[in-house]
Amino acid sequence: MKISTMVMLVAGLAFTPVAAQAFQQVSTKATAARQAQGERLICRYVQETGSVARRRRQCFTRAEWDRIAEAARANGTRMMSDHASGMTSN
Repeated sequence: MKISTMVMLVAGLAFTPVAAQAFQQVSTKATAARQAQGERLICRYVQETGSVARRRRQCFTRAEWDRIAEAARANGTRMMSDHASGMTSN
């Protein structure tokens, strides 16, 4: 259950520009830092947007995966509250 929830959260990042931008920032800033610190990477396969079968391998540390999940959760909460209040953005 945890894995499928995380995969859904990470896959959901590709559909939202704000979360996708946060995801990109996490990946570029942390690459050098995690290599210098020697932290263990956790690799997962994530469904590629716009493709039925293509998956992309992404490797991050536990802290980075946690930040990505939090960004996805915050974005999902924001979208639900905007929808409930009748706000829409283009």
